[in-house]
Amino acid sequence: MAATEQGEGACFAAVSYAPAGQETKMLLSARSQGGRIMKIREIRLKTVEDVREFVQTADRCSFDVDILNGETRIDAKSIMGVMSLDLTQDLEVLCEGEDPDLERVLAKFAGE
Repeated sequence: MAATEQGEGACFAAVSYAPAGQETKMLLSARSQGGRIMKIREIRLKTVEDVREFVQTADRCSFDVDILNGETRIDAKSIMGVMSLDLTQDLEVLCEGEDPDLERVLAKFAGE
């Protein structure tokens, strides 16, 4: 479910989502004049090659791409940062922009 509120030069949308077996979470997306769009996606990286492909694609983006791991926010452009995570779990990727190559990789590694 999504709700949208518009104000002067800004649009805010609250989006509820619930990954399988988990409680509902809220994502607040904001867009203002010259601002950024923020999206969150779940992925699963199973091999070192998956991590390499994901990090290289994120690194080519002109905007921030981060991984949320509990209270921790990791730079998705850092191979060492991503390798330090528990890769047996789904990862939440926060994108502060849009890129077709990144969208392709996110779809490829979508959490199951």
